[in-house]
Amino acid sequence: MGNELRNRSILMVSYLAILATVIEIVSRNV
Repeated sequence: MGNELRNRSILMVSYLAILATVIEIVSRNV
């Protein structure tokens, strides 16, 4: 159960990192 929670948190962190990168690229182009 704890392993699933850890995988989910890792997925969330990587998703947030990708989202932040996309936002940075978009704001840089605008």
